[in-house]
Amino acid sequence: MIDVPRGVKALLYEEASLKNWIEKEILSVFSKWGFQKTETPAMEFLHVLSKGLEQDDLRRVITFSDPTGGGKPLALRSDVTPQIARISATTLKNRPAPIRLSYAESVFRSIAPGSGNRMEVFQAGAELIGSSTPETDAEIIAIAIESLTALGFNDVKIAVGHMGYVKETIESIGLDSKSKELIKQAIKKKDLKGIEKVLDSKPVNEKARSAIENITKLFGDINLLDKVEPVNDKAEEAVKNLREVVTALEGLGLGDRVTIDLGEMRGFGYYTGVTFEGFIKGAGRSVLTGGRYDKLLSAYGADRPATGFAIDIDQVIASFDKSEKQKEWSSTNVLVIGANGSFEQAGKLAQKLRKSGFSVARDIIMRPLEESLEYARRMKISYAVITGVDSKIKIIDTKTGNESAVETANLLSDPASFIRI
Repeated sequence: MIDVPRGVKALLYEEASLKNWIEKEILSVFSKWGFQKTETPAMEFLHVLSKGLEQDDLRRVITFSDPTGGGKPLALRSDVTPQIARISATTLKNRPAPIRLSYAESVFRSIAPGSGNRMEVFQAGAELIGSSTPETDAEIIAIAIESLTALGFNDVKIAVGHMGYVKETIESIGLDSKSKELIKQAIKKKDLKGIEKVLDSKPVNEKARSAIENITKLFGDINLLDKVEPVNDKAEEAVKNLREVVTALEGLGLGDRVTIDLGEMRGFGYYTGVTFEGFIKGAGRSVLTGGRYDKLLSAYGADRPATGFAIDIDQVIASFDKSEKQKEWSSTNVLVIGANGSFEQAGKLAQKLRKSGFSVARDIIMRPLEESLEYARRMKISYAVITGVDSKIKIIDTKTGNESAVETANLLSDPASFIRI
């Protein structure tokens, strides 16, 4: 039996073409905003990568040893952001701020049997290093929204929270580490009864208790922030910062895309400020996650603020599969068929069409014309261009079946008039 590791798969035809198109569109948006593409190594020394990962994430890192490098433990890239942090703190440490970097990479994470998750996950992301203003957070969220709308999703919603508010609220309880962890897990699940169970077993002041119990309900528009009662000055500062970011997004005309979720717990040890998730119709979970991580670069020797996000390409592909936005997977525009032995003429014509900017395949198997046309239809090639039928070139639209005949010189002088891609 020939098998592949659990959680990986080959992308063929539709998915491979769609993935390529998605990444191209997203990277184009990043470029328009001034972000420079970078490619990170697929592996790192484990001790280096672990500086930027939480304990839960470290448990999912796939490790191995380098026999030619003294046996030092290596790790497959499980998160691009720590790599960007390392590069920004070392190689780019003397670059002026802000540094804008983008990427489209695979990350690799071990998975539990039966979880349905992927071991290899395709991501595209952007990281903005060296600035901590509300406008910076608004810019990165605006780019996230534009990246998804560029793919044709016009119903993008971004849920924005603030890790500073969550951390300060939890710390205000004054509980032991185990109880705090139980509270965190209950907040993640929006489990009010779970929160109450922990609080009932411990002495907690009423203000802190009320804030913790309400945190799962703090979901809505910007007006929600008027109703929040912060437990201390730091929590109040977090609410103020979040309001400034949302106000900046409203100034960019994106206020209707944003909802507030002050109970968001994802990346508790990773993020330090504004966090966000992106949602599109047809996806069962968020397709985009991001936020501010001002302490991460210091783990690599540079105390610089940073924010960024990553788009889950797999989730986006799945959303296309469930929508009417499915893209044609073939990138081939034309199949040139040399009928009646006109192979040399067909070959020369194919070369000239390629020079005109078209993607052109030759039908290199000798077979009846109808079989060649059926091949073009099955491979979703838009046009069949046939030589050797008569003195003219025959052009067939494989989708509609419409046929036309044109002089070779006329076709080559203005091929876009006859082959409309």
